[in-house]
Amino acid sequence: VLHALAQDPRIAVADVDILKERGYIGRYQIRLMPTQVLYNAKGEETGRHMGKISGEEILARLGLASSNAATGDALPKAAL
Repeated sequence: VLHALAQDPRIAVADVDILKERGYIGRYQIRLMPTQVLYNAKGEETGRHMGKISGEEILARLGLASSNAATGDALPKAAL
């Protein structure tokens, strides 16, 4: 899911292995794996989700349509 979302030029994706980067647990208040923390362009946290989530739901929470901005084509559901 994250790999497919990272292909969208409108968003930036960071995938952090908190088992290797333990400092992130406290810094970002991680209580469960996986946790998705969403930020706006100003770097302000706009939401968070604990557990599995679909790419479509992440895009909805970011207020973005599930389309490829470069071509205007819809992203394949399998990719999300």
